[in-house]
Amino acid sequence: RLATARPRPCVPPVITARVSRCRRDGVSVFMAMSACAKMKYCSGSMNPSALRFPGPRRFDIACLGRLAVDLYAQQFGARLEDVSSFAKYLGGSSANIAFGVARLGLKSAMISRVGDEQMGRFLLETLQREGCDTSMVQVDPERLTGLVLLGLKDRDTFPLLFVRENCADMAIEADRIDERFIADCRALLITGTHLSQPTVRAASSAALTH
Repeated sequence: RLATARPRPCVPPVITARVSRCRRDGVSVFMAMSACAKMKYCSGSMNPSALRFPGPRRFDIACLGRLAVDLYAQQFGARLEDVSSFAKYLGGSSANIAFGVARLGLKSAMISRVGDEQMGRFLLETLQREGCDTSMVQVDPERLTGLVLLGLKDRDTFPLLFVRENCADMAIEADRIDERFIADCRALLITGTHLSQPTVRAASSAALTH
């Protein structure tokens, strides 16, 4: 019965990438190690366990979720209380995946929201330099871009402090996610943070509906 079934339309799948963390060229990167790094055109296979990616579209993957600044302590081994200087990197799980996928040579896009200030512009420019599309990143006129302060105390201790209360990427407006843009992507990746509260869950649901 499976062999004679009619193929379903090849729509953008939602995928979860297995990632490993690294830091390169001033950016904290989660390099995607799963299907998003080796996408193949939709072959018509009826294997129900295989991801089915559509054929050529404008983008290989769109990542919806956190887009924030990571501030890494430069005094390795110190408590955050004792740190005197930090280095600035692109952060946020979705943003790191979008950046890493672009570095791997695929066409990626970011769907998120940043503040209308210096940290937001830093994130947009960092993604754009790597070739990631940011046309779906909203700019919030009131909220600030999320921040994370991180330390490296020892091999097993990584103190961190999230500064994300009412931050910009948790206020994505669902009605500003363009259906035509989603239709132009071969895959959509959504990370867990953007299913955790009503506003971002509505945005994620809107993207999935598209």
